[in-house]
Amino acid sequence: MRQGRACVLGLLLTGTFVLACQQEPEPGEARLTEAVSAGSEGAEAPPAPRHHGPPKEAFAACEGKAVDAVCTVEMGPDSIEGSCRRGPGEDSVLVCVPKDFPPPSRHHGPPKEAFAACEGKAVDAVCTVAMGPDGIEGICRKGPGEDSVLVCVPKDFPPPPRHHGPPKEAFAACEGKAVDAVCTVAIGPDSIEGICRKNPGEDSVLACVPKDFPAPPRHHGPPMEAFAACEGKPVDAVCTVAIGPDSIEGICRKGPGEDSAPVCVPKDFPPPRHHGPPKEAFAACEGKPVDAACTVAMGPDSIEGICRKGPGEDSAPVCVPKDFPPPRHHGPPREAFAACEGKPVDASCTVAMGPHSLDGTCRQGPEGEVALACAPHKPPRGPRKR
Repeated sequence: MRQGRACVLGLLLTGTFVLACQQEPEPGEARLTEAVSAGSEGAEAPPAPRHHGPPKEAFAACEGKAVDAVCTVEMGPDSIEGSCRRGPGEDSVLVCVPKDFPPPSRHHGPPKEAFAACEGKAVDAVCTVAMGPDGIEGICRKGPGEDSVLVCVPKDFPPPPRHHGPPKEAFAACEGKAVDAVCTVAIGPDSIEGICRKNPGEDSVLACVPKDFPAPPRHHGPPMEAFAACEGKPVDAVCTVAIGPDSIEGICRKGPGEDSAPVCVPKDFPPPRHHGPPKEAFAACEGKPVDAACTVAMGPDSIEGICRKGPGEDSAPVCVPKDFPPPRHHGPPREAFAACEGKPVDASCTVAMGPHSLDGTCRQGPEGEVALACAPHKPPRGPRKR
């Protein structure tokens, strides 16, 4: 009596096809199972080293056939029905695989049929990808790259991530237009009304943005329109800054730098601060002696003061308010040295400081000072100790 055999073609995780057979036992005998590796002939001997990929019979079964054609793999006395399929490689040869065998893993990116479905079509056009007997309805879309080709994707497929910055249609919508001009961006079947704006960069190109889109952050410092409003005008001249549909009345002022250009600032804007007296304070004391009366003119205002010298030996006289405290410097004042000119050490002296005078004795000055200076007989009283 002929024994029956049942065989199944399988695929290991290593990618090796294996033909597993079971022999129907005679009464009283145990079931015999044998595993034959593709291409091996002995069932009794240990299996030969497995090779990766389908057996040669699987390739032979699809020679001269098309994709998805019916095929039969002859493995010894057994045969397996299947379908002809291609591997993931572009030039891979057709191979016969069982009908219920999962398809090979796809390569990265859409298949060539998805690109072919959108040839000659526009973005968002309806397309159909033909994969074997089935067809998939979709929409033609472009990838994030500038030169990417249209590809058919399923209708519910999420769109590719956007690149940073406005799309090229937003730039095209503002070509030849001015800042704040009305514009319309057409993207596929949709259109968006907006306004032409520039980025903070000096050489940035106009782009159409939605009307309710927040304006880009301002750069540090006045806008270029504020400088343009004071071109050819003197300091404190009236100016008007025009920014889009709005205008701001102001006054031309110079920054703290010596060579800074006049800029239009609002009338109630505080003037910039700089270290030291303004140049008007020095001009008010030109040719005048120390303690002479002076007047500083700052725009429409004027301040009465006294000409004083700073702590430096070569400092120029500057007009300061009458109630302004005199500058401090280290060491005796020059009046203390003048009171001891031509006198010996320990000689009596008198220091005149404005309306006051102090009696003292001529003494050697601090370390490094060669000239004598008049020191008070008694040093000023400090705070009382409790």
